[in-house]
Amino acid sequence: MILPPMLLMIDDYNAPSILSGLTVCETLFELVPKAEVRIYNRGDVIFDALLHKLYSQDAEVLDKSLSCMLSCLAVLERDPKKADHLRLTTRYDQIFEVLLSNVSTSTQIPLRFVLWKNLKFYVPVMGITSARYLQDIFSHMEHDIEVVNDKTLIEILQSLCAVMQATQVRIPNHAARILKFLLQNLLYTVREYPSRKSLKQKVKEESVLCLKMLYDCDSKFVGEILTKISVQETDLAPFFTFIKFESKINQTL
Repeated sequence: MILPPMLLMIDDYNAPSILSGLTVCETLFELVPKAEVRIYNRGDVIFDALLHKLYSQDAEVLDKSLSCMLSCLAVLERDPKKADHLRLTTRYDQIFEVLLSNVSTSTQIPLRFVLWKNLKFYVPVMGITSARYLQDIFSHMEHDIEVVNDKTLIEILQSLCAVMQATQVRIPNHAARILKFLLQNLLYTVREYPSRKSLKQKVKEESVLCLKMLYDCDSKFVGEILTKISVQETDLAPFFTFIKFESKINQTL
């Protein structure tokens, strides 16, 4: 049985050993049937072992641990997107809360990059249940979008797209808040952003994509604000062409 040595490696203090154990864990979830993993509470034992690694200060270990945990949750828990009479909290919520807590407390740039990178994978799996955490998510985004490096900024913007797609019906309640920090970021990127050309272009593209998705969620409010800004700030107008495009379609129809 590979479980005991795998757990010993995951529980090690040596990063290469931990990573080897996590690689075995990934392979186990890929190849072993879910029912067999759940027998004798094996899945729960693996869950507890992985949970401790979510507090690791090693970026590579944290990244692989979050990936393994997502696979583990798929074995232990029902798909959160499948509705019943009540959407009760599950271990998906527990891990998502840990992830958000780590975002708020982490001071290392590599760790923040890993956390935002994995958040965009957790949100689509959780679906509308991630709406429970919108206040916290947007608070962390407002803070981090001003202080992180360009690579992490791209991950934050991609995470925002994932959040808006998963919780589309709730986004109009937060549209003003999202629009404010997106426009501040876009304005800074266009005028002052000290970055390599390729990354700066990527940041612009992701920012515009977020604005387009926000417009799709609340076209009236967002459209009015962006139309006014395009008149006042002419250098931003080229980024809002999707509004004109949509209006032309509506007129044609």
